[in-house]
Amino acid sequence: MANIVRKTGGNLTCCVFLLVSCCAGLLAAQAADNRTVAAPSFAQDIAPLFSGKCVQCHGETAMSDFDLRTSATFAKGGKHGPVVVAGSPDTSSLFRHLTGQAAPRMPMGGRLTDQEIALVRAWIASGAKWDPAVTALNAPPPAVKKFTDAQRHYWAFQPVAKPVVPAATNPWVKTPIDAFVLAALEAKNVKPNPPADRVTLIRRATMDLTGLPPSPEEVQAFVADRSPGAFAKIVDRLLASPAYGERWGRHWLDLARYADSNGFKSDETRPNIWRYRDYVIQAFNQDKPYDRFIREQIAGDELYPNDLNAHIATGFLRQYTEETNQPVLELRRQEILNDEADTTAAVFMGLTYGCAKCHDHKFDPILQADYYRLQAFFANIRQDDNFVLLQGDQLAGYQKQLAEWNEKTKAIRDQMNALVAPLGKEKADYYSIRFSTGTKAALNAPPDQRTPLESVLAFMAKPQITYKDGVLAKELKGPDKERFAALAAELKKDDAEKPQPPIAQTVIDNSAEAPKSFVLAGNSWDAPKQEVQPGFLSILDPADPKIAPLPALHSTGRRSVLASWLADPKNPLTARVMVNRIWHYHFGIGIVPSTSDFGLMG
Repeated sequence: MANIVRKTGGNLTCCVFLLVSCCAGLLAAQAADNRTVAAPSFAQDIAPLFSGKCVQCHGETAMSDFDLRTSATFAKGGKHGPVVVAGSPDTSSLFRHLTGQAAPRMPMGGRLTDQEIALVRAWIASGAKWDPAVTALNAPPPAVKKFTDAQRHYWAFQPVAKPVVPAATNPWVKTPIDAFVLAALEAKNVKPNPPADRVTLIRRATMDLTGLPPSPEEVQAFVADRSPGAFAKIVDRLLASPAYGERWGRHWLDLARYADSNGFKSDETRPNIWRYRDYVIQAFNQDKPYDRFIREQIAGDELYPNDLNAHIATGFLRQYTEETNQPVLELRRQEILNDEADTTAAVFMGLTYGCAKCHDHKFDPILQADYYRLQAFFANIRQDDNFVLLQGDQLAGYQKQLAEWNEKTKAIRDQMNALVAPLGKEKADYYSIRFSTGTKAALNAPPDQRTPLESVLAFMAKPQITYKDGVLAKELKGPDKERFAALAAELKKDDAEKPQPPIAQTVIDNSAEAPKSFVLAGNSWDAPKQEVQPGFLSILDPADPKIAPLPALHSTGRRSVLASWLADPKNPLTARVMVNRIWHYHFGIGIVPSTSDFGLMG
């Protein structure tokens, strides 16, 4: 003890800490030595252990650049030392992670038993002999995942049911919710607060529902109004206020990751995405039913093709961060699909689906296959940033006017394009070199011969190698520059005749046939494993849904099925999640504080 004191400069707190640490270390070492067994069998003891507990992450996906199926990676070193040092468990990074001496403790979401740790220690201490003939580490995972009883009975997955309201005679109870609150208070011998005074009450209600303070006149009127329905009238007035939708719509816009720009690198603006913002505000002000609100945002174009607002609502799926100059379009597409799946799961289901990108979820019963089954619902979508918000006679009138303008100005526009076309081809050829092999193949294939995936990739790639004539004209010189300017001036005379319809930024299906979807190793677009079809959370609904294509809409119909499942009253998650959000925004903390995570770690 005296030696420890001298080394710590006499600090008593440090002394106690070091003493406890030393004792704990000695006890742990002694316990490990007591459990040591002689030379475990690699084939019978170690390989099955690694296969069952480790290879899911440190196998084909090789997380942290470590593939446990081969001894070749054991010599690698990291910040915690070599992975395995034969004969020395305590200096082996593998053993240190298994025992928690190095963070994070492995395996993630759990730990090995003391007996299993002792086996690994003994194996390393005896020389860490590896038998390459053992095939257990390469065995495929079980075909059917078996969920535990605890997982199946987890509260969030149970059907929503009306509970028995506690009996209450206290006049403080005005609603069934009050009865539950009072019962919890009385169980802890806590009395409820007295009613708020009228000035405080109107201020709370007004701030809560509109985000604005009440005016002095509104306060005075409420204080003077002693009628039994005075407060109800205040609430009704606030709910009818346009400020209500603006206040509560902002909460939803945060969930929908609303932004007026692409949010990456050059961060280009989205000039018409504001229509989705206004749609959300209007939905709250109109008290749109929540099931309809869900359906419109996931599949408004499929379910309500004649409702222009429903098309605008699909802007929910258009809010992804976008790297518009990404040359590997397969990667860009995968990042968008990740965003769609992660957001949809978190917002509507309160589940962290994204944790299952690379392996089965470590804490919640979400399979890796479930993640890509959810993504498959979105596999065919693409943006439509020029959706014309007209229909019927108005749409026909616009199309007629546009056709007339095109015909009238065709000769001038053709001459202008001829002047800059060589520049456009030169730039397109130069920048096309950057594209991935798959993207190049998609662009080079005749449009009617492209696969569904190639069709999506080509659509995404074309804006990168397509240039407006006016932009290219800046590189013209001499007579060509003068000629282009003269033609542009001539074209400008007809600007007034060119129709300018209202435009929305939405999403649509690219065609009636979707690209194939696969489980991806490590969420890498170029490491596909088994093919999957659209599907729901296996623990709730493992069967493949029935999906009927919508050829008249050039749509797969996939998103309609997902929207209907999310909005189904039998879905145990959707209503719970939204009710909890409403509680959270009214009272400052939800019944479940982690409003987008109803899982075990929430």
